[in-house]
Amino acid sequence: VDVIRKNGFIEEVVAPNLNLARQETKGLEFGMGYTMRLGALMIRPQIDHSHLLTSQEEVFPGLGFRNKLDEAGRPEWRNTSSLSFGLFNHGLRVMARTIAGQYQIAHLSNPNDMRRIPTYTEYDMHYDYAQLFGGQLSVGVKNLFGSNRPIDNSAGFQNRFNPQLYDQIGRLYYMGYQYSFL
Repeated sequence: VDVIRKNGFIEEVVAPNLNLARQETKGLEFGMGYTMRLGALMIRPQIDHSHLLTSQEEVFPGLGFRNKLDEAGRPEWRNTSSLSFGLFNHGLRVMARTIAGQYQIAHLSNPNDMRRIPTYTEYDMHYDYAQLFGGQLSVGVKNLFGSNRPIDNSAGFQNRFNPQLYDQIGRLYYMGYQYSFL
C-alpha cells in the first residue's frame, strides 16, 4: 500500500484491488395453490410471492452495513398470480407478474430525491392442447397488453431501463410442440 502525502495531508492511497465487500439479504418466499374439480373442469388458482426484509451491503469492513432495499433495482417484493383451467385435453392459464416500485437511481446520490419507479404488472396467457398426434401443442402471449416497462428518468441514457428486472422484448408470441419418443 502506497500513501501519497502533500503538505502533510493524505492525497492518495494506492492499494491492490481487494474484494472485501459483504452483502446480507433476508426475505420470505411462499406459494399457495389449490386445485378444484367441477366435473371434467379443473380450476387452479395459485400465488407465488417473494418479499425481502433486508438487503444490506458493507462496501468495506468496519464502515457498517447500509440497507439498499427499495433502491433502484432492489424492489421490496415480487408476486406471480395465476389462474389455470383444464377441460379434457385443453388447458388455459392467465398470469399476472408484478414487481414492486422502488426509488429511482438519483436517490443513491441524493437521499432527498424521492422520485420512484412505479409498481409494474405484466399479464400473460398460455393455451395448450394435449394428445395432438401423441404430443402437446402450446401457444401463448407474454405481456398480453403490450405494457411499456417502467424507466428511470433520473438515470443517464445507459441506465434508464433495468434488464435484470424487466424484459425488454415487449409483447412476445410463442408456439411450441412437444413429443416424447419414449
